[in-house]
Amino acid sequence: MSTKYLQVDPKGYTDPDHKVQQLIMKQVKQFSELEEFPWNRWL
Repeated sequence: MSTKYLQVDPKGYTDPDHKVQQLIMKQVKQFSELEEFPWNRWL
């Protein structure tokens, strides 16, 4: 749904470099007050 709203290609959506994932992480960092998020702990 977010790809449709943002009008971006859903291909590669789960890739951390995808536009939607980048926007999600931007918000996570803002709300958590973290500069870096420990991705490798969740993969």
